[in-house]
Amino acid sequence: MTITTELDLLNRQLALAQAKHTAAVACLRAAERKEDLADEKVNGIKAKIAALTIQSWGDKPDIAVLLQPRCSYVYYNYLSALASDKGLSVNGEWIDTKQTALSIAMSRHKVGAIELVASGIRLFAPFIRKAKGGWVKFGVSCHESDCAWELWYSPARGNCQLVKQVLCSAVERIAHGTLELALAHIEQNLWADNTLDIEAQQVIDVPVLEESMAH
Repeated sequence: MTITTELDLLNRQLALAQAKHTAAVACLRAAERKEDLADEKVNGIKAKIAALTIQSWGDKPDIAVLLQPRCSYVYYNYLSALASDKGLSVNGEWIDTKQTALSIAMSRHKVGAIELVASGIRLFAPFIRKAKGGWVKFGVSCHESDCAWELWYSPARGNCQLVKQVLCSAVERIAHGTLELALAHIEQNLWADNTLDIEAQQVIDVPVLEESMAH
């Protein structure tokens, strides 16, 4: 067999192999599209189930269901709105308890924030899986970037710990006798937004002198 003949044979084999590869890719993309359509249908049905379930709760949402991780986006959006109303936010998933995590982010001073967040923590706490020691955990978003802070709250005892985490290890614990004291510490020291919300004060208008009177 001459070199020219062998090259012709190899080129024909290459063309055939490329055609088969193109057909295989097309089949794969069609299968992926079919899978995507099936996923959309499944998720659509899940969303309808979630919406009807939420409707059936009325004004008493099943928070334990809402805290299940990787649930329907309808549940997630509802949980986010419910948490936001109480000064909290949804923030990932706890590795140890396998449950959706809630976080606190407080301004340096905002009128009524401590009371609002405390009511939110007490609302969600009974449905949060307890970690070792009977603590329920909330993340704390703050201005410190070299560590992470968590609020550990004991529903049974009413006390709290603020736990500083570095590389997933607790390096500092600050104990507080009540939830409100812990939140006050966060507001004063672990704030996320360095703004002051000053309550309305009496404003004194100082008259501006006319130019003829000012000289």
